[in-house]
Amino acid sequence: MPGNQNHGARVRRKPLAPLPDELSGPMRDFAAALRRMHGELGYSLKELEGRLPASRSPRSGPP
Repeated sequence: MPGNQNHGARVRRKPLAPLPDELSGPMRDFAAALRRMHGELGYSLKELEGRLPASRSPRSGPP
């Protein structure tokens, strides 16, 4: 996935809130990876959201 013209180091944005303490294991790792992509690629959260095949709808099935 190529980066945005506005590389992360040059884009001024509000810092992300810390990850919640109750987020652990693979979910915490996944969230941390998304944050790295957000910073390294220089996409805004809205741009990153539009480029990922994901949905905000709740997942179904067992927790």
